[in-house]
Amino acid sequence: MNAAPARKRPIVPAYLLWAIPVLIILIARLLTGSELAAACVLVPIGAAAPVRDALFNMPPLLLAMGALVTLYAAWSGYNAVRAYVRHKDRSASPGIAAFSEILPPALVKYVSAELAMVHLALLRWNTPADVPRGSRAFSYHTYLTPMLIAFLVLQLIELAVVHLLVSLWNETVAWVLLAISVWGVLYIVALLKSFRINPVLLSDAGIRVRAGSIIDQFIPFEAIAAIDPDMSAERLKDKGTLNAAILSHPNVCLTLKRPIARKTFFGKTVHIGAVAVRLDEPAEFLRVLRYRIALQA
Repeated sequence: MNAAPARKRPIVPAYLLWAIPVLIILIARLLTGSELAAACVLVPIGAAAPVRDALFNMPPLLLAMGALVTLYAAWSGYNAVRAYVRHKDRSASPGIAAFSEILPPALVKYVSAELAMVHLALLRWNTPADVPRGSRAFSYHTYLTPMLIAFLVLQLIELAVVHLLVSLWNETVAWVLLAISVWGVLYIVALLKSFRINPVLLSDAGIRVRAGSIIDQFIPFEAIAAIDPDMSAERLKDKGTLNAAILSHPNVCLTLKRPIARKTFFGKTVHIGAVAVRLDEPAEFLRVLRYRIALQA
């Protein structure tokens, strides 16, 4: 007579299975919803086979993970709709505010910036300069354009040569490097266009210092203490100097009465006490700047 097969011992005692959802709720109090919800989706998909088998042998855990993902999606969707409606009339990008309620804001900002870069590089041709009513524009792209075009040509040559040589060794790596290089070419094209589209602006209230899509900082007239045509190399390298003179030495330099807060791309706040730019017509800019500051006095 054959002996009855031995029962497989459960990986986790039955009396502990129903404590798992409580543990997940406690962890959710410590972690952000997006991180935990992402883990609940990625772990069953990307985990090793033994871990995945153990997970599917614990129905209460799967139920709790599914409930958490569902609740997070519903709550985030509700907050996203509210954010979109709230920013629809007050912001030029309500979609970014909405997606920031679902995904990490830093990730949304980065993806949005990359998509804007691709859109500018491929789809925006002959776009007029962005000059709001009541402002006067001063260009700075004339000296930058030849340098960037030369750099772009060299990058295209390098792209073709590197792809050819690496493909002789490994085609997969060659195509990956090609994709990265093409992305770099698109970035240079977008940057080249943005220098023309975003000139430095003088308004009735202050100066809007811009350097393509890299820098956009408003400086009120009352914050300016001194105006100079030059600045020392040591001052330019100082962390408190906003150097908007791309690939060149500045010809317009401003010393501020008080530090002004500036948000970096990654959200960090820095304080600047001086500003340096290089313009195509610095003499005219200084004349108009001094005139408008005199009107404010």
